[in-house]
Amino acid sequence: AVIRMISMAAKYFVEVAETEEPWDYGDCDDAVIAPLWLNRETSLGEWRAWFDRGEMGGESGLEYWWGEPPRVPYDPAEYHAGWTVYLQTGMAMRRTEGWSLRLDASPLGYLATASHGHLDALHLSIWNGGRALIIDPGTGGYYGAPRLREHLTSWDAHNGPHFSNQPTPKRAGPFLWEDHHGRPRFDLGDPTEIRAEFDCGNAVMRRSVERWDEGDGWQISDTADNGRQFCVHWQVAPGARVRELSWGCYLVSLGDSAFLLTVEGASEVELGEAACSPRVRETASSPVIRVQSTETKAALVTRILKQKKNGGQ
Repeated sequence: AVIRMISMAAKYFVEVAETEEPWDYGDCDDAVIAPLWLNRETSLGEWRAWFDRGEMGGESGLEYWWGEPPRVPYDPAEYHAGWTVYLQTGMAMRRTEGWSLRLDASPLGYLATASHGHLDALHLSIWNGGRALIIDPGTGGYYGAPRLREHLTSWDAHNGPHFSNQPTPKRAGPFLWEDHHGRPRFDLGDPTEIRAEFDCGNAVMRRSVERWDEGDGWQISDTADNGRQFCVHWQVAPGARVRELSWGCYLVSLGDSAFLLTVEGASEVELGEAACSPRVRETASSPVIRVQSTETKAALVTRILKQKKNGGQ
């Protein structure tokens, strides 16, 4: 039974983990007790290679201590519209043509206290070519920087659709919560896109993600079923340059790649900066595009398209 559980965890880790620029979710960070790596900077890649030995190869500090990795006895995932969906954890992953996307439809946290939970329902992280583009802003720390921790666990630090000044869930300490939102859930009814939703007070928030056929990119549609205005905050990775081309249209330059981020159905769009934490006890800042929907039931639509080197999409 132990090997079976470890094997399931191994497959989940191999599928969900990004190794070059991780920007993990929730209270995941790189704080450790035992240094089971050959090189700390590449530790996630080492562990992923060890778990997925047959496909990726490579050595790892884990191999020294544990020998051969566990073998996955069966597949705990479901597959839908190109996504690998883990219904038990509430995570979905899609890898295609250099893109990696991770959609978070997990519960707030563990059991009644939601220990170590973040307000990240329906958050979407995006990588292209192994580089982080749209990030989960990290953990920061625990007791050493309480204001930073409070921000990094908040609705405003994540891009899931949410109401401004949402009163619930409520903090019950540095790590605990009460008055939880509803458990997010996937809707796998449409064969062309992935959908997820959750109950947020007196409304149901919904998000769908689909491949954009008119360019190399993605379309994200968000709605609140009660028609109230809601917010979405797209935080870009540190080091990216964001330039406003026109209202609701931004050019994101990241290394030698460029992306167009456009918004439809918004009443307000603002470009600013926000804190993030690439590693435990490290703080940085990066661009964030804050969007507010209109007061209708129409969707707030965001498109993220990779630009060709000649300027085309």
